[in-house]
Amino acid sequence: MWAFPISMQCCQQNVKLQTVASPKIIQPQGPAVSSQGHRMPYILISTQTRLETGPTNVGDEDSDPAVMNYLGARKMTMLGNNFSEYHVDEPPRMVLNKLEQIGFCVLTMTGVGQTLVWCLHRDAE
Repeated sequence: MWAFPISMQCCQQNVKLQTVASPKIIQPQGPAVSSQGHRMPYILISTQTRLETGPTNVGDEDSDPAVMNYLGARKMTMLGNNFSEYHVDEPPRMVLNKLEQIGFCVLTMTGVGQTLVWCLHRDAE
């Protein structure tokens, strides 16, 4: 791994940071759109407080496939549910770092019962 200085503009603020980047990361291009063609600049990720080391829920069945592929997420339908969700085995911290690399910024974070939830936004390109 090599450390590259990366300058990015995120959520209307200039952010300079030092990150460790893989030289062969393929990043999603363009704004996320739903299956109905609507722009999707927001993403929610969550985990259970007792599972802070993973897995992390990173999307629903309508999430941007390019972002889900970038995160290495797998689509799962839990027994008894009539909807699917995307999950990764990584902890939220690693998922947040990856999402920042492609322009997402954390807007807010909260705890709901035993669940931790982060809301992120990516500016229009």
